[in-house]
Amino acid sequence: MKFVQLASWILLAAALANAAAVPNKDAAFSIKGLSEREQTLFLEGIGQAVTHYDLKLRLQGKPRLFCAPDNLSLDARTVWTLANGVLTGPHKADIIAVAVIDQLAERFPCEPRSKEEVELERTKEVLQMIDMLRTTVEQQTKERYAECLRATSSTSFCDCLNEKLGWQVSFSAYERVANSTKSQLGYASLSADERELVDHMHSIRDECSRFRRSHR
Repeated sequence: MKFVQLASWILLAAALANAAAVPNKDAAFSIKGLSEREQTLFLEGIGQAVTHYDLKLRLQGKPRLFCAPDNLSLDARTVWTLANGVLTGPHKADIIAVAVIDQLAERFPCEPRSKEEVELERTKEVLQMIDMLRTTVEQQTKERYAECLRATSSTSFCDCLNEKLGWQVSFSAYERVANSTKSQLGYASLSADERELVDHMHSIRDECSRFRRSHR
């Protein structure tokens, strides 16, 4: 499947490639149906396509076809050298492309990751998610606190609200419930979970209002 996906990259890159120096027509192998200039373009295209596809796999965190050093340049001459190491005589373009990839995989194999490395990567991902969540919580809390201060001008009330109210509840959502009676909220027709939420937010409103009065 990877070779099928890579084929489109090769064709696209070959069409867009710039001419590059490559060994002459007396080389050990050639590409069927292509002129010398077209062969140069194709070899350059293979190098660009393989490089771009490898980068795509790395960014997606998928298993790579090979693990060449970052300073390896897959120009036309390098690609020709790789193919010439295993092929002789004229060959179809797709055969040469596969041969180049096989040579890269053989010369620069990817070491299998150990169980410990996989677990370490997963741990890092979890920690990154926790950091992102912490940042979100802090941002949401700060924004809600600022809205609360603008509406009430009471640090004591807003401190209490931030402590008691879940971070995911915005101040505007709190206001809609806290400033409405149960009748206005259609309490009787609400589900058990919704009624519990209304009761909880009214309880926080009353508690924080008492806290506010006691700290004037």
